[in-house]
Formats: sequence, C-alpha cells, structure tokens
Amino acid sequence: MGLEGPVEGWVAILPDGSVFVIKGCEHPLPCFYAVPKRLGYVRVRDPWTPTRLDSWSKCLEGHYPIVCPEDSVAIINPVEFLERLLAAGFMDEIIETLVSSVGEGVGVTGSLVYEPWRSRDIDVVVYGCRGARRALEVVLELWSKGVVESPGLGEYYATRREMSIEDWATIAALNPLYFRHSSRAYSIKLVACTRPIRCKTRSRRLVETRVVVARGRGVPCTIPRLYEAVADGFGRITVYTLRSSLSCMPGGTILEGVMALEELEDGGKRLVPDGGVIGVQVLHA
Repeated sequence: MGLEGPVEGWVAILPDGSVFVIKGCEHPLPCFYAVPKRLGYVRVRDPWTPTRLDSWSKCLEGHYPIVCPEDSVAIINPVEFLERLLAAGFMDEIIETLVSSVGEGVGVTGSLVYEPWRSRDIDVVVYGCRGARRALEVVLELWSKGVVESPGLGEYYATRREMSIEDWATIAALNPLYFRHSSRAYSIKLVACTRPIRCKTRSRRLVETRVVVARGRGVPCTIPRLYEAVADGFGRITVYTLRSSLSCMPGGTILEGVMALEELEDGGKRLVPDGGVIGVQVLHA
C-alpha cells in the first residue's frame, strides 16, 4: 500500500527549522492543515499557538496553520522515514512487532522524526483500515500478555491537554493505544485514510452542549473517528474528532463543553469536540 500524499502524521520542516505535523485527511488542496510542533527551534506545547502560516480557511471558516508544498519545505512521509531508520540499524521491539505483524503502512511521526537526539517517546502511525484493524489486534495482545503498561499521569504534561487531568486519566485508561514499554512511552495512531481529499465548504459555529456517545462507526480507534451520539439541543447527531485521545470512546461516554457545530454542503450536521476544553465522563465501559 502506497501513501498518495500528505495526511495525518506527515511532517513538514520549514527552512527556519519550524516543524508542523499535517492534521487530518480533509485539506484545502494543494495545501494542508497542520499543527505547530516547533517554531524556529523552540518547542511548542500548545497546538493553538499563532504562527506565520495561519491563513483563512474557507472550509473551516477560521484561521488555521496551512502548509503549502514548496521546494524549500521538506515534507516527510512517516512510512518511508521508518524504512530508512530500520535500514540504518534502528531497533525497537514494539515497532518491529507492528511491522512484522501489520506489514506495509507502518511509520513513525513526532519528535523521533525531527529531534531524534532528544526524543523521549515513540509516536507510531499506521495507515489504512486493514492495517489499523490488525495493529489494534496486536496492541491488545501486548496488553493481554503484560508486555506493556499504563503510561501514567506524567504523560498528561507532555503537551497541552484540552481536558482536566482527571478526565484525561479516565480516557487514557480506556485507550489501549497509549502505553509504556521498558523506559519509553508510546502513542499508536491509527489513520483510516491513505490519501488527502479536498475539504468541502461548510458553515461552522461554536455551541455549548452535552453529548452522550452511543457507538462508534467503522474500525475502532481510528482517526478521523465518527460516533453516533445524542446531544442536548440537537438530538441524534454525528460526532467527528481527530483527537487520538477520543478515538476509543465506548458507548456511554459523555462529552460536555464548547464544540464546533459544522453544517455540511449535503445538509448533514456534525459536532467537533477538538477546539476547546471539554469535560469527560464514562457511564459504563
């Protein structure tokens, strides 16, 4: 399986040393939405930090960092990067297990790509529905055998979290894709798409609501993640998220706070809990 262009997890490095990670599968092609990880050589903890790449997005009706392919911008494919790492002698038990079990579509992203000398964790990304399903099976097997363990609350402080530490602990305990092995922390991101698609124009406004998740759609724990839900003031509605921390929510999870209500060209509506602080409660798992 070949990746056909930048999607979630690809890394863009600018001439001044700034680093952005491509976010999602829907983009204002030929450019791409991204989040800053480093501005110049200063690390960024808050993904909403203003940058010089912020531009108006007609699709999302707001200002967001947008990376456009240019000769001066290095855009890194996570799968090809991992292939080069392994060929150079890089060794990691978890990555080797995933590559041997899943096959194609396994890559690495995050600080291992742009700051390998100081990377304290491993961000793995697996592309495609088939690979994502197999990767989830492998990770669950590692948990059942006691090979991996909870990442601990220390991981909460690695980046800005859009929920309280108590709520993050609740979600992390239900998400098998965050764990520790030996001295390393791991995050496994399962990305359903393998190529970018053009984003569609939509109206977007912020609403404060309470959502009860009924069930997920498609392969569990993948992003983008779609849920069937019921929201106060809206009734039955789709919840759409790119947040890995929300990719494995069980039915009965309650989200409460300010979310984006998107009204799509086809008349559909969806709530996006990705842009602000939310509360999380799980009624049953």
